[in-house]
Amino acid sequence: MTDSAHILVLGGGLAGLSFAIALATEVAGVEITVLEAHPFRSGTPNPLDTRASALNLHSVEQLDRWGVWPALVDFAGSIEEIHVSHRGHFGSTLMTASDLGTPALGYVVENHDLGRALLARAGALGIQVRAPLRCSNLLVDGAGPGVETEDGEELRADLVLLAAGVMPDWFQN
Repeated sequence: MTDSAHILVLGGGLAGLSFAIALATEVAGVEITVLEAHPFRSGTPNPLDTRASALNLHSVEQLDRWGVWPALVDFAGSIEEIHVSHRGHFGSTLMTASDLGTPALGYVVENHDLGRALLARAGALGIQVRAPLRCSNLLVDGAGPGVETEDGEELRADLVLLAAGVMPDWFQN
C-alpha cells in the first residue's frame, strides 16, 4: 500500500466504523472516509431500540487495542457463565469465568453505546465521517473506484468497501 492510500467505507454502522478504526490503527499512512446514508442520532438513544451485542474476550481485546473499550467499560455487563445445551438431547456444559480464572467470559454492550464509542474514536483518529450522504452509483472505470452521491459529487479512492448492511438501499442503479 502506498503512503497516500485513500479508502472509502460505505456504511457508518458497527461494521463500517470498526473496519475504519482497525485500518487506521493497524496501517500507517491511510486516509479513510466513512460515508453513512442516514444521520447519526445525538443525545438520548431511541428507547425502543434495545439491541445489544455480546462481545467475546478477543473482541474486547481488539476494541481495547483500537482505543474504543475505555469508552465502553462503564456501560458493559459482564458474562460470567455460559450454559450450552441442546433441548431434547443428552449432555450440556457450563463454562464459568471463575473456572477459567478470568473476570468475565465476555461482555454485553448496547449497540447505541458501541456505535457512540466507535464514532467518537473514529473522529479522534482523524477518520472523516460524512453523514447523511447517500450514494446513487458505484463508479468502476479507468479513473479508479469510487461513488457518485445523489447530488452528483464524485468521490474516488484506492479502495471502496461496502459495509452498508445485508440489503443496502444505497444504489438505485
